[in-house]
Amino acid sequence: MSIVTRVAACAIALIMLTACSCTESGSLQAGASSPRLLPSARTAEPYYSAPTTPPAPALPVFEESEAMKLPNASENLQYGQHFNLTGTVSSTVPLAFVALTIVHADAPYAVETEFRVTFDSSRNVLEYALDDAQSPDEGLSLDNLAAFEALEPGNYTYELTAGTHAGASVRVASGAFCVERGEWLQLISNNLRNTYPTALAFFGDAERFMFRYKWGDGRHIVTEHRWVQRYITRTPGVAGRAWRVHADAVAYCEQAMDYLQNTYVRVRGNGVDSGIVRLFSLAVTNDGSYVSRFVTDKTYVSHHAFGTALDINAYTVPNTNEPENKQIIYDEVTNCLHYNGIVRERGTAYYDFLYTGSWDSYHVGVPDTLLNYLLYELAFYRAGFGWGYYYPHTCDAMHYTLTEMAASLHDEPDTGLRKVFEYAD
Repeated sequence: MSIVTRVAACAIALIMLTACSCTESGSLQAGASSPRLLPSARTAEPYYSAPTTPPAPALPVFEESEAMKLPNASENLQYGQHFNLTGTVSSTVPLAFVALTIVHADAPYAVETEFRVTFDSSRNVLEYALDDAQSPDEGLSLDNLAAFEALEPGNYTYELTAGTHAGASVRVASGAFCVERGEWLQLISNNLRNTYPTALAFFGDAERFMFRYKWGDGRHIVTEHRWVQRYITRTPGVAGRAWRVHADAVAYCEQAMDYLQNTYVRVRGNGVDSGIVRLFSLAVTNDGSYVSRFVTDKTYVSHHAFGTALDINAYTVPNTNEPENKQIIYDEVTNCLHYNGIVRERGTAYYDFLYTGSWDSYHVGVPDTLLNYLLYELAFYRAGFGWGYYYPHTCDAMHYTLTEMAASLHDEPDTGLRKVFEYAD
């Protein structure tokens, strides 16, 4: 083969090789056939998926009462006085226990005491109020068990923990406090049953009602003499007795007395007609104003000790401090007492009512069940008092108060008993 022939053959081979080759980027050159593509890692469906982990159940949480805080460093606890535990623990899975651990930080070995309530899983308890004695298996509340009154003076820390039947256990609150011993004890906000903000709003200054005291007999206390001398005074009352009240309450009592003396009412029905009677005559007995004491179980101070509460007709059914009385009064007023408006007769304007009930005990022609309602509706409500009928935990219809509840409860559409919306004066 000549040299020319060999060169021509090499040139042809080189052209064929170039036509079949790919560029650096891997794309095919024009004129080349398309190769068969294999599945790549980017386009293939995954053949394995990692198992997902279910979310952990939400841990228990604690909601503190705005008015009744847990122990804190801003107010020292008093030696020998019960501290009222309130607030609510809630969980999305059933609670197994709620426990309060108190550590005496001043003790040589940091003495630790635990109080615990438990809940059977079958009861499915998802929410627990610390003062609820019905839910725990023990039949006692954590408030009952936590013996703050037994703590010696000193500095303490505490932890509130909650556990669930799913195995979770968590600290939901903690803090520090001090127990002090003194010749005189000092009222603190926890001594008032959710009413400290209301009392403070009335008085405007804690010094005017948060006095010092000593324990007397039973629930009675001895209030520091200089506080009594400064704030407690007398004003005309009902049933032949003056009221002893706080100086800040005098104007309210005088206003109520004006309504009692100058308001007239008439109740007819059940075969009885009271005639036109002065509201003042419905106050059969005057049963207390300023009294230096706590409530019956010594857990909360009575607002009588501030001189801002009055008791009237205490022994007239159904005014005694019993929860079941609420239904009696509600039925008598809502279903049996009908207001006809203001009637003017021979120069006297009176509030006219028809009674369709069957109560058989009366005073001056008015059923006993209605006496304190009418006193409140036509006098004490107008003067700015709250009524113990509206207590959430009991019914105390003898009790008219300035520092425990709002008078506006009387206007509530579902639970308020108000019937008179326009007055004669």
